[in-house]
Amino acid sequence: MLGGCALQSPPKPEETRAQALGATEVEKPWRAGDPVPGAVQDNWLTTFNDAQLNALVAEAVQRNPDLRVAATKVEQATEQLRIAEAARRPQISIRGTGGIKVSDASSALTGLIGLVSWELDLWGQLRYQREAAAVTLTSVQADTEFARQS
Repeated sequence: MLGGCALQSPPKPEETRAQALGATEVEKPWRAGDPVPGAVQDNWLTTFNDAQLNALVAEAVQRNPDLRVAATKVEQATEQLRIAEAARRPQISIRGTGGIKVSDASSALTGLIGLVSWELDLWGQLRYQREAAAVTLTSVQADTEFARQS
């Protein structure tokens, strides 16, 4: 039983590299190139001054189902943010009760209740939910912009 629990030490990085790469020589580690400063120019295809190309691009953007889905996701994320923000505000509700008197066959309001509640955010749960919703919205907007540019 003790033999089954005995652990071997992990292999050294050189051994793992030799098994994975074989005889391949890697002199310097791979690194992405330096990013180009600035954002991608919007509507860069218009720089070709081709009316037919511009018309095709406009039609593709208008009829692209992926862009419609992305726009819907932006709307959903926006509404999720509004819901998260609303949870931090006081809640007000009004309830009424009514009944029918059998003898007079008339109805009347027999009670009206007004309620106000507000959750104290002692541990920051509501604040963090709002921040998460805001970051999600930013991410979805970036995805939509990427889809539109591609």
